[in-house]
Amino acid sequence: MQLGFWQRLLYGSFGAASPEVIRWYALAKKTDGFDLPSNLVIYGIATVLFIVFGGIFATLWKDDNEVKCFYLGVTFPTVVSALLAGAFRP
Repeated sequence: MQLGFWQRLLYGSFGAASPEVIRWYALAKKTDGFDLPSNLVIYGIATVLFIVFGGIFATLWKDDNEVKCFYLGVTFPTVVSALLAGAFRP
């Protein structure tokens, strides 16, 4: 079955959001307190951008497998974070 633009975008976005959901679940489960990010607005904007761009990345890949689109979304924030961390070293 061929996936359309919106289906790829949705699977990729779900994939990009899944690590964040797991992160928030782990924070909520902590018994020694709930550590919120220092700036929730910037954190929220960055999270939404990663989710959207993860969906776009999966869409641009043009794969017709739902699992691959989801996986592309999952890996997008990790890959970008790693690339940016290396880019700002002196």
